[in-house]
Amino acid sequence: MSGFEEYDMGFERLALSVRFVWYLQDHHKFPQRYYEFLDYFRIPDGPIFLEICGESSCNGIVNDYISVLAKKFGAAVVSLEHRYYGRSLPFESTTTENLRYLSSKQALFDLAVFRQYYQASCRAMSSTYSLHQILVIVFIVALHMQESLNLKLNRTSVENPWFVFGGSYAGALSAWFRLKFPHLTCGSLASSAVVLAIQNFTEFDQQIGDSAGAECKAALQETTKLVEERLASNKQAVKTLFDAAELEIDGDFLYFLADAAVIAFQYGNPDRVCSTLVKAKNSGDDLVVRSSWFLDIYLHIYMYGAIILNEIKSIPVQDKVIGTPGSQSLLLLACSLMTLLIFSHSFVGYPLFLCTWKLRTLSISIPFETDAMAMEAYAKYVKDYYLGTFGSSVQTYNQKYLKDTSLNKHTGDRLWWFQVCTEVAYFQVAPSNDSIRSSKVDTRHDALNYLLYTIIYHLDLCKNVFGEDIYPEVDATNIYYGGTNISGSKIVFANGSQDPWRHASKQTSSPDSELPIALPSFLISCHNCGHCTDMRGCPQTPLSLEGNARNCSSPEAVEKVRHQIIEKMDLWLSECHAGSWSSM
Repeated sequence: MSGFEEYDMGFERLALSVRFVWYLQDHHKFPQRYYEFLDYFRIPDGPIFLEICGESSCNGIVNDYISVLAKKFGAAVVSLEHRYYGRSLPFESTTTENLRYLSSKQALFDLAVFRQYYQASCRAMSSTYSLHQILVIVFIVALHMQESLNLKLNRTSVENPWFVFGGSYAGALSAWFRLKFPHLTCGSLASSAVVLAIQNFTEFDQQIGDSAGAECKAALQETTKLVEERLASNKQAVKTLFDAAELEIDGDFLYFLADAAVIAFQYGNPDRVCSTLVKAKNSGDDLVVRSSWFLDIYLHIYMYGAIILNEIKSIPVQDKVIGTPGSQSLLLLACSLMTLLIFSHSFVGYPLFLCTWKLRTLSISIPFETDAMAMEAYAKYVKDYYLGTFGSSVQTYNQKYLKDTSLNKHTGDRLWWFQVCTEVAYFQVAPSNDSIRSSKVDTRHDALNYLLYTIIYHLDLCKNVFGEDIYPEVDATNIYYGGTNISGSKIVFANGSQDPWRHASKQTSSPDSELPIALPSFLISCHNCGHCTDMRGCPQTPLSLEGNARNCSSPEAVEKVRHQIIEKMDLWLSECHAGSWSSM
């Protein structure tokens, strides 16, 4: 692995150089890569924006609103990949033993040392930190005499003002970095920062219901109920309908279905799921483009066959519509022939549709028909959007793959679950009533306590994937960082109104006795304002270049919060320029 590589990130990325910084961890060296963007940098004293990469491979600096801020402030932008993720690999496998140094605390120390390295002149540097009972000494060295910022600018003593950015988990790291290392940054932007570790995260599901609205919420709930019923009678057929037959554990499958809906609201695309489901529920139209001819036959016979034949038998001999004796027998014969034609007709839905239409002309009710159509419409959404356009993978939810300790394209999923299972939990469970996601993920039948409400699924997953001794230390995490009662200063929080993760973020400003607002918090309210809207615009995925807000239902709400963020940044950076680091 070379120490210097060039990447052409395309029009959706800024042009970057990639460099690797080597750390000596537990007597093992591993490369930790970072990116830098200097096009807007004001030499020699412009600020340096440290954008934190979170729980995935870091493939560059995304061309979102940070590029606008960099241009405005004349800033350099650098971004460090999180240890263990992407190509910053300490070990050749991800066994539970090898993951012992994967934590938010270690990531913060990496950022602190990297910040010092990048600022300083080219020399070997070392920094030692103790972390409770974790005996890890992290040394940073300049491999092959890598150029630092000062060396490139031919200077020795200039100290640039730094500002830290991050979104979601990286947003929490941004807030925590300012909390733990206030002398190393002028301030932090914590976008959708999940600073509160939560074991029983029921507010997440409740927010999805609020964001969906009454009609869409009802459609999602009915779809969940029908899926649960079908799982009880023929789970393989239902899982196949969603292209998720490989998920042998029902909890994995139900979690997958819940996440598929969440993504639409979280990333500013609520209409992608709601318009589809509501239309199917209201009209009964079959919106599914089936991918399997055999699956189409099987599911329709299973879901409708018995209902249709039972209803046909109940038609009176003197039919009020057809108006001739014996019409019951004729209609029964016709529908029987249509059922046989299913096996030979290329347009497999037509016979069943015609038979169903005949029953409708007789004002006969077909139970569950519109609900079943909604379920199939949801299956289409899951396959076309969540697995297709959005690019999610069913394997992300498969515990068999999560247990795989080899390095592969799904390694990041295992790594994040380890952090979830040891530090922060964020277990998204169904509320005790009126839930959208299936409560079967979180319940276990008990002889003494019927449907005992627990978080069994998540804890069982942690033990199954990582071992018996793995348990999320939620209380310890919140004590260490403060949760939403974080006591730092000069950290600006921003959240989108439709984002379910905002309930793990700091949503109210905290005043300080000496500062007007020590920890300002802003909420961006609009129909499609979700995760990291302040930096990503609308929708949040796919990427809106430079975080453009024109597609937000209320662009002015986004720009108002951005203006407030800029005001805070301007103030705090000017204080750094004035040499008032000691007052921060």
